[in-house]
Amino acid sequence: MTHADALMAATEQALEKPKPLKTYGPGIHYDVPFAEYITIDAINGSTLAEVLKKTAGHAKAQLDVDTAPLKFGRLLHLAILEPASFETGVRCLPPKPPNRPSDKQRNAANKSESTLRSIAFWDAWNADPREEISVKEKVDLQGMMGSIRRNQCINYVTGGQAEVTMVWVDKRTGLLCKGRLDFLQKQPWADSITDIKSSADLVRADKWRRTVENFWYHLKAAFYVDGYETLTGEKPFFTWLAIEKSAPYFSKPWQMDTSPEGLTYRAGQNLYRKALDIWAECLKTNQWPAYGDEVEEIELDDYQLGRAGVSRYEVPQPKERSV
Repeated sequence: MTHADALMAATEQALEKPKPLKTYGPGIHYDVPFAEYITIDAINGSTLAEVLKKTAGHAKAQLDVDTAPLKFGRLLHLAILEPASFETGVRCLPPKPPNRPSDKQRNAANKSESTLRSIAFWDAWNADPREEISVKEKVDLQGMMGSIRRNQCINYVTGGQAEVTMVWVDKRTGLLCKGRLDFLQKQPWADSITDIKSSADLVRADKWRRTVENFWYHLKAAFYVDGYETLTGEKPFFTWLAIEKSAPYFSKPWQMDTSPEGLTYRAGQNLYRKALDIWAECLKTNQWPAYGDEVEEIELDDYQLGRAGVSRYEVPQPKERSV
């Protein structure tokens, strides 16, 4: 088998959906590795958000697809909640690594010393199970971790349990649901969920509000809150702990009112319920609609029309025929 064939086989194996390592029924589960969490066959908040952001077809296609933002989020959680594991669980390429060997170099009968060193380096690198990140990503993650631990926001990620898995049955649709809480604190007066988020701007409430809207954080938050209440009978507090992505990496907590009067919470409830209903219908019919094939007419907005000297309210006059 050539190196290219081996690489293709390894890629196909990596793209296969992992087989469940353990069965997790409805309940609250602690110390569940992320590799096992993703094998739980249940709907999560991110998929429900994708149903409404795009379509059910897109959401189904994106199931279990890892992305750069998801990877960064997992590493941020690891850096803040388990700093020792973060330091031992990531790796960065050295400043000047050897060039990756080509198939021709690997298959050459007489390999040069530099080719042999290159093959040895990259074989060892590819076999290393640790997460690969850039030097800048590591600097930013360490800065975010240090900032949290230097100010009052440390109270939101201590005295509880990190990476808590919930599995529950939605009463209205009967769908099995799952969620992974960044941090859970059990208090005598009420339990509290903390969701860690990175953000470019934390100071102004209007900007964080737009971040919540743009990334559908309220849908996911309401989904978590109601899932926790389904399992425990208790309505938890919910806080987003937002951290700047770049220096000086300041952080700020934003709380969502989870009482019946909480408007953002109620909006999130309505959205996830709508998405759950769509998902349930798709499962029932095994139809996963996307954009559809119906032709729709589209026109430029007033601003673009005006730039071209066209008014929506101007009735075109018929041209006179020349004699």
